[in-house]
Amino acid sequence: MISFDEEYSILRGIVLFTVVSSGTFISDLLDCNIKNRIKNSILLKHLLALLSIYLSLHISPKKIRPGKLLVYTIIIWLFFFLFTKMEPIFGFFAFLIIIVYFILSNSVRSIKNKKEAIKKYNKLFNFLIILFVTTMLTGVCFSIYRHSLDDDEFDIIKFLFNLNSANRCNSGMNIHTNTIST
Repeated sequence: MISFDEEYSILRGIVLFTVVSSGTFISDLLDCNIKNRIKNSILLKHLLALLSIYLSLHISPKKIRPGKLLVYTIIIWLFFFLFTKMEPIFGFFAFLIIIVYFILSNSVRSIKNKKEAIKKYNKLFNFLIILFVTTMLTGVCFSIYRHSLDDDEFDIIKFLFNLNSANRCNSGMNIHTNTIST
């Protein structure tokens, strides 16, 4: 069973990783050769994500054994991986649930009698975790279903690992030229 402090560390890692991964503008500072290698390799991107998560958890004030740290890293990466496959509305609600959990757990951590507070709010925390996982899985299933309806040759492996969508973010607004692509 995961302790409250370990759960808190995992959620802190999710929030921290989400904030860090949102700042992709930092990649513009890299050498073009390195930037192109990262841009063109989905495996390298996932390895860098795993490394970022591991390091985010490693700097946690609560020291976690290396084996547990690796397991938590994989769990967070898996949720991040699924998060990237969800329909946006499900992603919004999943992130909102995590933020609510994070705020509540922060509040509980500040209470003097932490053990009693944890016991009091345990059902709410469990409900939020179940709601989060359910939202994530529903969002991914809905996305897979929607994509399979749109594409007669839909391949779930290609969808999950972005093998057929190298330019999936290039439709719509082009942020560099401020023009709409058609």
